[in-house]
Amino acid sequence: MAQRFRKPNRLPNYDYSQYGSYHITICTYNRKNLFWINCKDWCLSKTGEIVDTAIRQIPKHYPQVILDHYVVM
Repeated sequence: MAQRFRKPNRLPNYDYSQYGSYHITICTYNRKNLFWINCKDWCLSKTGEIVDTAIRQIPKHYPQVILDHYVVM
């Protein structure tokens, strides 16, 4: 099987351990809608709730990280 190569997603010569604001985007396979369900108004699915809980727990595991804003889409 042929290997697939990914485009580098980091800036060369940039120190990512320094303080700063970071924007992170993660997409589902084939951009499938896994996180929301239509219930009168849109609501998080069970999977979406798991993702939301995991994001909220990041500072517990990495005390130096401060979550300013985030969105589950």
